[in-house]
Amino acid sequence: MLLISLTLSAQDEKPIHKGNLMVGGGASFGYGSELLESGGGSINISLNPSIGFFVADGFALGLSPSFGLSADLIDSDYNSLNAGMGFFLAGYFNFGLFIRGTVGYDLDRYTYSYYDYYSGTYSDTNTTHAVYFIPEVGFAFFLGPNVALELSLKDRVRLQVGDDTYLFSRTYVAAGFQVFL
Repeated sequence: MLLISLTLSAQDEKPIHKGNLMVGGGASFGYGSELLESGGGSINISLNPSIGFFVADGFALGLSPSFGLSADLIDSDYNSLNAGMGFFLAGYFNFGLFIRGTVGYDLDRYTYSYYDYYSGTYSDTNTTHAVYFIPEVGFAFFLGPNVALELSLKDRVRLQVGDDTYLFSRTYVAAGFQVFL
């Protein structure tokens, strides 16, 4: 039945034409670590609302703010919150496949707590700045003429700048909805 549903869905006209608007967003869950780092990584959860405009048939430009939370798996005393804004270019194909690339900037506020033998527990809070790039590939299951459930796999490559410069990579599994107007 799923195969028949997907086949019939693939034959419907998709609302991915020049002049249409798309509004939606999703949530993603991922795991990653600092590139070239040995040892553990962290789990990451993010929310990504989005709004886009189809500048040509199948191609949309838009904005996608992001809000995320990270927690270190090895050192449970490290947590961070981030918020950012990205610009995306998405290509949608009539059979449901989509490819999206997002470039953006974010702020990351992290807290690191540790035990100092001489002074007891110590906590350090800091804010960092970063630029990021997110390549993403997925499939849009059209639930109706203007609503799609999107399932995707994406990788967030983040270059943190400041006192210390780090290159991070996080792989995410994402799900969300898009409404095409």
